[in-house]
Amino acid sequence: MADWTLPSQKGWSLLHDVALLYLTCMHGPDAEIDVAESVVVKRLLEQHSEGAGVEDVYNEVMLMYVGNAGGEMIATSIAALGEALSQGQRFDLLREFSEIASADGLVFPSEVNLISEIASRWGLPGPADSTAGGAN
Repeated sequence: MADWTLPSQKGWSLLHDVALLYLTCMHGPDAEIDVAESVVVKRLLEQHSEGAGVEDVYNEVMLMYVGNAGGEMIATSIAALGEALSQGQRFDLLREFSEIASADGLVFPSEVNLISEIASRWGLPGPADSTAGGAN
């Protein structure tokens, strides 16, 4: 099982990768950060990190996301998690992305498309795939 908080050589960890994808699911598709989504993101990060440094990771990722390298880092994070996590862990993350997308009470087609794209890159069925079990 992957250590979510172990930093890489550049100080970036799997937790950073996960946080970046959470933020992408939270903001990217509808260009809004809803309070309910933010609460879910922080709760999920705390579960993965056992509470260690969640605010720091969240803030570092937020700066990366709004910076020029955000788009490039999203692709890198998708690839890194795809390599580091087991299939079961990747399925769990897809469910968590769906939870974030639905936290504000609305699920936009662009949110479904984003999650489906991540699933596709990981070789997994996504929420738009009828075999995915009806993820939101």
